Amino acid sequence: MTTRRPPEDERRVALRQERTALAWDRTGLGLMVAGGLFVRAAGPPYTDVRHAPGVAAMVVGGALIVLAYRRYGRLRRSATPESGGSAGMVAAVGAVTVVFSFAALLLILVRG
Repeated sequence: MTTRRPPEDERRVALRQERTALAWDRTGLGLMVAGGLFVRAAGPPYTDVRHAPGVAAMVVGGALIVLAYRRYGRLRRSATPESGGSAGMVAAVGAVTVVFSFAALLLILVRG
């Protein structure tokens, strides 16, 4: 016989997972923006070695966002269907964040 958590506990766990995913999303976004600003401050030509830390921060920030949503997806699949939460909404927010982040970084680099 297995013991089952009450639905309210399952919902709290689902919401905790969602908050964690969104926190990772904010952290990744912050890294990407900081990296873009660092690259912009270093100035052209953008193939110079002094841009490496900024580019690395942008890559790590993007990877963090992707990894956060992959992890969140695994956690949501392992949860019971009636545990609540809004996995689709979190995935949509993540996708929109990535798109707007890359667009903003592109503008920062192009407009210099």
